[in-house]
Amino acid sequence: MFLVCAITVGISILVCRSSLTVHSYDVEIRGVTHPFTAVLLTDLHGKEFGEGNAELLELVRQQRPDVIFCAGDLIDGSASLADVERVSALLGELTGIAPVYVSYGNHEKAYLRNGGAELRPYVEKSGATLLGEACTPAEIAGNKICLGGTLGHLYLFGRTKEAYRSSPEVKLMQEMEASGLPTIVLAHMPDTIIFCQADKDWKLDHF
Repeated sequence: MFLVCAITVGISILVCRSSLTVHSYDVEIRGVTHPFTAVLLTDLHGKEFGEGNAELLELVRQQRPDVIFCAGDLIDGSASLADVERVSALLGELTGIAPVYVSYGNHEKAYLRNGGAELRPYVEKSGATLLGEACTPAEIAGNKICLGGTLGHLYLFGRTKEAYRSSPEVKLMQEMEASGLPTIVLAHMPDTIIFCQADKDWKLDHF
């Protein structure tokens, strides 16, 4: 029913602190009739690969993606405005390769809590789309898909049932289920999916 992207979608690029590593995966999403290639970027933490991220951009181009997902922690919680502007420039370059969808990680949230500049204008200026806890319809390689992003836990995880059921992440999953479309959720912190078997509770296709 759902595809939750914790680490991989299609072809992914996992960015480490000091090197680039490419991992390729084949993933089946119920309702998707036209195969597509996706690149997932996560946990850049402001790291650059080559001047202006030239090495990273070239590696992404080589995958010939139909869509690019950025699943959080593109900056550090202590990022400067210059760091944010560099990430915005990177997103702008990526949109020249394929449509780009961005969701926040815990470091973006920490940056905002620390009084950092609002990030949405920088994402929108780049031409990328910021995903949140609401269904965002998208067309990818001829497929109509519902996209979303969350930092929430898809499990009780110490909360009352009432608090859990009214949480933004549960409302997101219910909205996506009601859409009747194939769904992809970018989940930066999929702890409960991995350790509490929330994938079975939500009938997730993949994570």
